[in-house]
Amino acid sequence: MEYFVIIGLIIGAAFYIINPLLKPGRMVGAVALETDEMLVELNLKKEEAYATIRELEFDLNMGKLSKEDYEIIKAQYTHGAIDCIKAIDELQMSRNNQAGPAEKDLENEIEREIPALNAGEFAQAADLFCTQCGQKLSAADRFCSKCGAKQA
Repeated sequence: MEYFVIIGLIIGAAFYIINPLLKPGRMVGAVALETDEMLVELNLKKEEAYATIRELEFDLNMGKLSKEDYEIIKAQYTHGAIDCIKAIDELQMSRNNQAGPAEKDLENEIEREIPALNAGEFAQAADLFCTQCGQKLSAADRFCSKCGAKQA
């Protein structure tokens, strides 16, 4: 009789431990988590390609890179960004069952986003504020016009 009780307790404990692993919702959550990780990785790769294209444009403007080399390297990184965007769209379409943009639309999107990102970087660098009162300052101001605090 004692053996039956012990065996029953062991079977009950095993069922209690294994039961959550057998539920179908667990696999859906694991797939969703894997998809989210892939989306994050693809977005990082896309942003790296954008950053490289911005650096290429900077090098071209500084005269460090010839126009021919710029076009070749930019095409490589643009196609890399397009591949990332396509993969992102495919992952999102698998979730939403929607159609993705055409390749030409993706190239146009990249061409629009890069100057906007460049302009955002320069705008952030140009904004200066007083450390005492928060008044917006120009780069030439040595003192705050509102509170008179000396600026570094």
